[in-house]
Amino acid sequence: MPSRRLFLLSGLALLAACLLPASARAQQAARDFVAGIYKFYVGNNAEGIPLDSPLIGKILTPGLRKLIDDDAALAEKRNEPPELNGDPFIDAQDWLVTDLNIDVKEQGRAAGARVTFKNAGEDRTVTLTLVKTRAGWRVDDIVGATGSLRAMLGPKSR
Repeated sequence: MPSRRLFLLSGLALLAACLLPASARAQQAARDFVAGIYKFYVGNNAEGIPLDSPLIGKILTPGLRKLIDDDAALAEKRNEPPELNGDPFIDAQDWLVTDLNIDVKEQGRAAGARVTFKNAGEDRTVTLTLVKTRAGWRVDDIVGATGSLRAMLGPKSR
């Protein structure tokens, strides 16, 4: 009988999800997207997502990815550290993430995700600007204590 009860509960959960308004389903999808990013950062030995990983193309907009790639290429050419000298999803170079909380507010084809967590016991907040593309949600900017990633890497005189 336990499997029958589990089957019934699963069916009810699926029905409830289908009855949610479209905006709630889309918001949940945006939240799931962000949770999918941060699962790589939570817990001991979490490796994060390297910015040169093929996975990053499924996370960032092409414009933001180009800014990051251009920053790395210019730094290599000048034999200097890049402007982005850490992991933007954590706003730090090292991490031990606990107490993760994700709050998403959707506005049409855009969303803002406020991600709060403790990094090695210290409270942190990172805000992601999301855009919905044909391929799904993508991160178009990341704002942490050091400011906007787009502003930091955007056009300026060096």
